[in-house]
Amino acid sequence: MFIGKYNYNLDDKGRISIPNNYKEALGEKLVAVMGFEECIYLYSVKDWNELSSKIDSLSFTKQANRKFARLFLSNAFYVEVDAKGRINLDSSLINHANLKKECVFLGSGNRVEIWDLQTWQKYLNDNQDTLSMIAEEVDL
Repeated sequence: MFIGKYNYNLDDKGRISIPNNYKEALGEKLVAVMGFEECIYLYSVKDWNELSSKIDSLSFTKQANRKFARLFLSNAFYVEVDAKGRINLDSSLINHANLKKECVFLGSGNRVEIWDLQTWQKYLNDNQDTLSMIAEEVDL
């Protein structure tokens, strides 16, 4: 399970270092995909295969299932960690997440999320009072 928050910089070539605490669990090859908010999701190949199997098992006769699979899977990329511990992000992912230089890696259960620092701070400001309200709805 991925937890924690780490700040890293994106370079001019679209490369960013993976936090040491995430490297082993993500592996040398991983999947980067557009997140539902303005972020990028990173999955280990194992977790990606499990997720994509669930998506593949959805009934193709339902339009929402086809749309979801089409949009989600077509925006996924296999990426490899280089010798310096970095990955190279596709420009479409960088644009989707509005990544500039300063980025935040967030542990989010079975995935890691990459956010632009300013976008993440705005998200926190916009949602600062919701954790306790959401906790009311979540059945732990």
